[in-house]
Amino acid sequence: MAMTEEQAADVALYDRYLRGTLRDLMKVCKAREPVHWNQFAVDRVDGVLATLDDSEVVPNNTGLAGAVDLTVAEFRQLQTIARTLSTMVDENRGLLVKAIGVNADM
Repeated sequence: MAMTEEQAADVALYDRYLRGTLRDLMKVCKAREPVHWNQFAVDRVDGVLATLDDSEVVPNNTGLAGAVDLTVAEFRQLQTIARTLSTMVDENRGLLVKAIGVNADM
């Protein structure tokens, strides 16, 4: 079954959004060096967090407008999100190159 013109236009619009988002994700991954920071966390942070109760507070030291303190449980959840994104990029690099071309090697 072929797409109608309207369906093709909708898919094309979403395709530009999706590939642009993935391009931006690749830029972030390259700029932020997730492998380095993940290893830093494994070596220096995870052990500290393991000694704390989930309800204890990790103070906000980011300087990001509107960011607030987090509980240890919330902080660990953010770590999981960041680590999952990094792993997914690494494991799917071939597909990302197909999707965004040379932009995958930014």
